[in-house]
Amino acid sequence: MSGFIGFSQKRNGVINQFTSQGIDDNADANAITIASDESVTLSGDLVPSSALSHRNMVINGAFLIAQRATSIASVGTSDYKTVDRFKQRSNGLDNVGGGSGLVQSQNSVTDLAGFNTSFKLYFNTAETSVEANEFLHIRHVVEAQNASHLSYGIAGAKTMTLSFYVKSNVNGTYAVSIQQPDSSNRLIGTTYTVGDADWQRVEWTIPGDASGTINNNNGAGLYIDFWLAAGADYTGGSTNTSWTAHATNKEAYGHTANTLSAGMGWEITGVQLELGSNATPFEHRSFAEELTRCQRYYQRYGSPKTFDAGTYYYNSTIFMWCLPMDNDDVLGSHILPVEMRTSPTPTITDALIRLSNNANNFTSGNSLQEEFCSSTHVILHIDLTTTALDVNNMIALSFQSTAGYYDLSAEL
Repeated sequence: MSGFIGFSQKRNGVINQFTSQGIDDNADANAITIASDESVTLSGDLVPSSALSHRNMVINGAFLIAQRATSIASVGTSDYKTVDRFKQRSNGLDNVGGGSGLVQSQNSVTDLAGFNTSFKLYFNTAETSVEANEFLHIRHVVEAQNASHLSYGIAGAKTMTLSFYVKSNVNGTYAVSIQQPDSSNRLIGTTYTVGDADWQRVEWTIPGDASGTINNNNGAGLYIDFWLAAGADYTGGSTNTSWTAHATNKEAYGHTANTLSAGMGWEITGVQLELGSNATPFEHRSFAEELTRCQRYYQRYGSPKTFDAGTYYYNSTIFMWCLPMDNDDVLGSHILPVEMRTSPTPTITDALIRLSNNANNFTSGNSLQEEFCSSTHVILHIDLTTTALDVNNMIALSFQSTAGYYDLSAEL
């Protein structure tokens, strides 16, 4: 027989009786022993029903990585600005799109055991009201091929569980939703209640969707949205507590916590999405592993990573060595440390480029003109306004200050 393993009693630290539903009739009754200190020993292999590691489909769920910045005020309506893999999205709110009304940061955590960092949003300036078409949420995008094992679209579609720690100094009911952006465009949601300013763990079990679609590719597979404000255009539909066809007015169904007062703070950490119907303890990954995962989507060079190369290179990051194409064009190439999700889009702080060539430093009029990017390497073409390059010598590309940077984005 095979099935659930149970037991009825323990003698001298040995589990010696199994239930009739249990294991093979010839199994060793001493297969599982419990010592006096309550440690458990198995004589055979432990075969878990789900993975013991690499369970978490969320990247940077403990917010260890913030390549762009650790804090910023003027965020914009929809962008990645601080912590990797989580972006703020909003519409219409007066004090969110610009200025210093809303600050987002990678925040230090001192009051939650096991966690050192979180993602925090803080309002310096109050929103007078949340109109029907206005909203604010934080989105994490799961790459489709990292969630395709959920087998959506067939009868065996698998259950998953989302869990996270959250706290806010504004009580109320907050919405969370998950959307499948592939062809099925399906939606499911839930709510949680904040009743005090302490950390709480939220656990949400999500049934498999036999009518859904998660393609096995490098596109977006799941949107996970944590709502902080939602007008009637996003809450006025019918219930979304089971998988349903997407409709904008269902996205934040049940959300009522729209008090965006001055001093309002909302903070989250320990975000985990895993296979199965139970929330397991958060899977902590090393800083190096989390950074590598984040670099599949975004890589930044320059600030804040600086290198003292002496006054000859302005005490700045020597990002790459380049070759002159002629007396006013420079070509540089580098291999990426991590293969990116797709060919990235490069940007560079043109005004802060510093090109050092045969004791000459060119610090103005430099601009990124052309580039060839693949998911594994990049070639940059930088144009100078001067024609004074020494074509017989290599050029060091660096930045004039810690505000200078070069980045590559393959974000979802």
